[in-house]
Amino acid sequence: MAFGMVFAGMSTGAKAATYELDTIDSFQPAPTVTYKKQQQNSGSIEQMADVMEIDVSEQNTTVQLGLPTPYPRLGTLSSQAQAVSGEGNRVVGGINGSFFHFLTQKPAYMVSKGQRIITMGAVSQQSNDFMYTPAAFGMNENGDAMTGTYELDMEFTHDGDTQKVDSVNTSRGDGEIILYTSSYGKEFTKTNPYGYEVVVTGVDKTVDGGEMSFGDTISGTVKAKRSYGNKDWAEIPDDGFVLSFGGGQLASRYQDVQPGDSIELKIDVDDPWDDSEFMLASGPMLLQNGKVDLTIDLNSPKVTMPQPHTAVGTNADGSKVYFVTVDGRNSVADGMRLDDFARYLQSLGVYNAVNLDGGGSTSMVARKKAYIYPSVMNRPSDGSERRISTSLMAVIQNPDERASEISFYKEKQGQLLEGAEVNVGLSYVLDEYFTYLEDVDADDIEWSVEGNVGRMEGTTFVAEQAGTGQIVAEYEDAVEKRDITVVDEIDRFDIAPGDLQIGTDTKQTFTFEAADADGNPIILPENAVKWSADASVGTMNDNGTLTTGSEETTGSITATINGQSVSADVQVGGDTVVLSDFDNAGDWSVSTVRSWGQVRGAQGFEPIAEGSSSLRLDYNFRTGGAGTSATYAVPDGGIDIPGKPNHLGLWVYGDDADHWLRARIVDGEGNSYAVNLTEEDQLNWKGWKYVEAKLPDAAALPLKLDQIYIAETTESEKDKNVLFLDQLKAFYDDSKDDVEAMNLPEYDIYPTNKTWEVTFNTRMDEDSFTNENIYVTNHLGNKVPVTVDLNATKRVAYISAESGDFLKDHLFELVVTDKLESAYGLELKESRTMRFMTR
Repeated sequence: MAFGMVFAGMSTGAKAATYELDTIDSFQPAPTVTYKKQQQNSGSIEQMADVMEIDVSEQNTTVQLGLPTPYPRLGTLSSQAQAVSGEGNRVVGGINGSFFHFLTQKPAYMVSKGQRIITMGAVSQQSNDFMYTPAAFGMNENGDAMTGTYELDMEFTHDGDTQKVDSVNTSRGDGEIILYTSSYGKEFTKTNPYGYEVVVTGVDKTVDGGEMSFGDTISGTVKAKRSYGNKDWAEIPDDGFVLSFGGGQLASRYQDVQPGDSIELKIDVDDPWDDSEFMLASGPMLLQNGKVDLTIDLNSPKVTMPQPHTAVGTNADGSKVYFVTVDGRNSVADGMRLDDFARYLQSLGVYNAVNLDGGGSTSMVARKKAYIYPSVMNRPSDGSERRISTSLMAVIQNPDERASEISFYKEKQGQLLEGAEVNVGLSYVLDEYFTYLEDVDADDIEWSVEGNVGRMEGTTFVAEQAGTGQIVAEYEDAVEKRDITVVDEIDRFDIAPGDLQIGTDTKQTFTFEAADADGNPIILPENAVKWSADASVGTMNDNGTLTTGSEETTGSITATINGQSVSADVQVGGDTVVLSDFDNAGDWSVSTVRSWGQVRGAQGFEPIAEGSSSLRLDYNFRTGGAGTSATYAVPDGGIDIPGKPNHLGLWVYGDDADHWLRARIVDGEGNSYAVNLTEEDQLNWKGWKYVEAKLPDAAALPLKLDQIYIAETTESEKDKNVLFLDQLKAFYDDSKDDVEAMNLPEYDIYPTNKTWEVTFNTRMDEDSFTNENIYVTNHLGNKVPVTVDLNATKRVAYISAESGDFLKDHLFELVVTDKLESAYGLELKESRTMRFMTR
């Protein structure tokens, strides 16, 4: 039975599709390698593909087989690429390899490297399977790529008699001789009893594992045999193989083989694979000789079900290799039928192509410019890279790696005033194949200046004379120039942040902003600006930092350079500003990390410190995983903080749960600062309390508050509770007493199974204890079903929820009306109420 038999794939009459996708992104991982992302939206069908074209005709560009080490094991495509990428062997791209067994972590089909057999793999007898016709991709010793079918030439010799072996690791048919090795993926042959099997062990080279090469002859000793009709399967040894003879005629012919006999086995592969650097078997073939020709039954679900796919292909002469993936099983891509995938490959100009593992294994990586390693380009259907057993990698083997391109930047942008300085930084140095030379730093570069405008002192440019010139960077064959302009005067200038309200006993750094007539920024010499401030507002240092005094006042600050001055008005202290009264809960939302939460406005008689409402923040730290849990109250668009207060203030209705209350401030440069409203574990009170947060001196104006949040870092302290927030204010004068609130109700906290005991000073009339005269309501005024029992003395009433539990984290009110009567017909003098919160 010939190993190269092809199941010809003809058109099934399915919908004819045009698979010329639009390119939406492209770049070159190397001059000889091109990557592009393609997309097609056609009605409800969405396709997303990644394509890499590799010119292996260039002497330093090749494709390598990737195997995780130690073998066998699984590793992501990215990790396999990083493991072998280094000086002189740079991985610039890659795709996942062929199919594999999750359990054994071995490839499912044949793999060879350097003519050594890594694994024989399996072959299918079913035309609807991927590997019905053995096919492979590889590189030959001349550096050309090969894609196509192959045949194995296998034979064994016993007692001078040599016989062909039909196939390997596949179902045995009548009249066939099948070789079973450890890469079959099964412990036993699992063949039917209508045959004869010989177990050979103690071979001098194992078939699988990289010891045996194509063309080798190995020998071993017969350990056991399985006679015709025996239903017990033969066990496949790790240090040998099994020869399985199908049918009674073959069984009769080899029945004289006995334990202790010697058997030789020879395995070879046909031309042109017999000089391959490596072979990666897979299937089916998708394109053959430029035509769509699948070596699989076209009615197989493996063909007709749209899936993510991976393929490798070549052009007609093997000078170009194509890595191609198509995404699926996600929100942006549907995947393709396998025959449509073949048509797409054909549209790319691929001549021969073989299918590789798909589904969750589909992955492509490519090296972006100035990156050391390639990164994931496609969208794996699992949401992240799957660990795989083999890969194919586009590799640059450049032994020289001499610099040919350099890029640098100025750490400050703008023109320079005479006497000013600016540092330069190195972006990257690349060789001719775009390889990032990571051992080169800025001190290795030869820096110079053209144009007589200044000089370089190490990596610092010093401006000396007005004019235009260039900073020059040179290293090996790489040269880069950047324009530099020096000026001798300033056309426009100002102070930032300008007129300002600032807190007492607070620091704020001002900057002097200089520009030319067109508004282009000008870099100034260090200490060129002289700063001063009215004595009434505070003191000013040489760096433009104002430290205010403790009294409310107004005045100005002044910046002077080259006889020119500019001033800004400053108000120190002043009225408190309400940043949020929390009366509109719709302006707030919630976000969480390892927790659950929600925000809403206070309802009914829930606690309000001031105004018409407060913000209720529910949190549950028990729902997240290990690590810090936090629930955030987030104001839509953030809350602008005028000027530079010395602190923020907030009323908080605490839950005595010992958590951490914080806020986040974002400054004018986009920096974030976490500020404490309490210290860690110090949210430790019940009821209302006023808390403060000091603002960071280093924060650049303007300021914005974008979160208030409760956090817990200790696993054992994670629980669920409720806070109320009210009256967020900015304070500019610590001496002002502006923390009073109009309404600070307090609520006792009780467990949800609380039973209330109400004692009367006389015997009571049991008939007057109706749900109209004594009851419990929630915060919205809705009655909660309760039971009321009088004890034997008729002087004590016991009240509890009928369900046995009040709802957690809710407010309730117990009402005893004056309609209750004593046993003598007298009503109570007055109604009584008590509010409480459950926990």
